Amino acid sequence: MKTVGKVLGVILGLLCFAAGIYCLFTPGLTFLSIGWIVPVALIVAGVGAVAKFIASEKKNLAVLDIVWGLVAIALGVIFLFLPEVRAALDFAMIYIFAGWVLVGGILRILAGIRMASAKVSLWGIPLAVGIIFVLLGGYSFFHPLVSLFAIGYLIAFWLMMGGINIIVGSTVEEKTA
Repeated sequence: MKTVGKVLGVILGLLCFAAGIYCLFTPGLTFLSIGWIVPVALIVAGVGAVAKFIASEKKNLAVLDIVWGLVAIALGVIFLFLPEVRAALDFAMIYIFAGWVLVGGILRILAGIRMASAKVSLWGIPLAVGIIFVLLGGYSFFHPLVSLFAIGYLIAFWLMMGGINIIVGSTVEEKTA
């Protein structure tokens, strides 16, 4: 890998991780800043993916990195510079989150039922988690304040994991065949 790509990846990864730590301690403020945080995170992640593509010795295996990177940068710029899109993102995020939790719960319930019919042990765990998720998702639709703080924490963890992913992805050596 090229040294420039590694250094850029590590720097961007550390910035992303640091933003996640900040968001972890300020979940309410994080949600209120979601219209700024998500676009900046998309741009940083996009630049990191492009840097990974540039540093890659096997370009044909890294095509998805460049596609993801360019799409992330484009979406980040749109969200960042169009205030009406940014406002819609803030409002919609509460209900997108609630729907995501609700659908995730339904899928876990279905997985638990399939596991039970296949006589797989511990089938009750995904079933119970699914029921809890369905209840939380439904509750979040009617009490958006719950979603507000949960989204703040999720963004924090997403940024931290994204930062780690960028650092690892930009520093791991590719095996040559």
